[in-house]
Amino acid sequence: MPQDTFSFRIAFVDYDGARALDLYQQSKPGTREECSQSVRSAAPRMVNGVGMIRRFVEELDG
Repeated sequence: MPQDTFSFRIAFVDYDGARALDLYQQSKPGTREECSQSVRSAAPRMVNGVGMIRRFVEELDG
């Protein structure tokens, strides 16, 4: 990769997979909002982190 290229790679797994599966099995989301709420419940740190990344990228764009 050229030295003047700015890039980064993000990988994240910060949630309890067993808890996420249990939540899903208890109440399978049927709507987009239910799906979003399910993700927020199962992986709040990931949701927060993605929000931080989004703000960072928006600030880069100016």
